[in-house]
Amino acid sequence: MRWARAGHLPPLWIRDRTAHHLPLPSGPLLGAFAEATYDEDEIRLVPNDTLLLYTDGLIERRDHSLAALIDRAHR
Repeated sequence: MRWARAGHLPPLWIRDRTAHHLPLPSGPLLGAFAEATYDEDEIRLVPNDTLLLYTDGLIERRDHSLAALIDRAHR
């Protein structure tokens, strides 16, 4: 799988019942610049891997920092 980041939250990758942080390639927010370029990264997924892509609206809470909620989702 090959991906780029445009201000999105880190994907959750699960292999062998263990959650992993995927490296976050650099890149500006989507739509921030007319001619933006984005770094890409790559990972080989194997059968039974799970990849979860989500928005901040799924995990965001007013009483917790977004960083703490991302860390909690990756446990």
